[in-house]
Amino acid sequence: MDGYVDIHSHVMWGFDDGANSLDETLEILRLARRAGFVLVAATPHIMQGVYQHERPKLEETIREVKSQFTDDLAGLDISPGAEYYLDENFYGLLDADQIAPLGSSRHVLVELPLLRIPPMARDWAFRMRIKGYVPILAHPERYADVGRKPQEAAALHEAGYLIQINLGSLIGMYGRSARKAGEWLLKQGLVDFAASDAHTPQQAAVYGEGVPALAEIVGRSELERILIENPRQVLAGC
Repeated sequence: MDGYVDIHSHVMWGFDDGANSLDETLEILRLARRAGFVLVAATPHIMQGVYQHERPKLEETIREVKSQFTDDLAGLDISPGAEYYLDENFYGLLDADQIAPLGSSRHVLVELPLLRIPPMARDWAFRMRIKGYVPILAHPERYADVGRKPQEAAALHEAGYLIQINLGSLIGMYGRSARKAGEWLLKQGLVDFAASDAHTPQQAAVYGEGVPALAEIVGRSELERILIENPRQVLAGC
């Protein structure tokens, strides 16, 4: 099947801990296209003091990468985005309206600390909504608190976050706990998006392996909702 949309990847080289070279970027994209993806969002990390970048530079790099496309990448597009680490520094960016959303939407990909969901998590979602942004929470199934108690992710969903799980979680890439939590979230109907979170060509195997795993859990109709319909609506203006 064709038409899948990936709203979370670290495919763009030179920005974070993702692809290390143009060749790696192109290889990840080839694996995505081969698995039926037609749109991949490049969402490098933004973390104060660690990873920072400006949207124009990312857009320029995307244009450079697309200029290297060969026939095996025909039909694939790339959208700019970012993955924000939510900490006290995020308030400053939000107050200054210095947020880079997914494409031209108002949806913003965000992540919380893996080891512990901070008490401010609900407040971040509230403040983003007040500012007119829609927060998409990246891979909550990987958070230790959610692994121990999946209902924690349900509470975050109720607080205003949309939920994105990693395809890799469904094939055991992050361990048994993340896999079980991801399956629970899917079966509870709490997942709005599935994505690759691919950093390397090796991790990009999730394109080919994760989609069938997702289909086996939720069926074709639900797969289309979280891997085609919802992400396409977010990136429709790209």
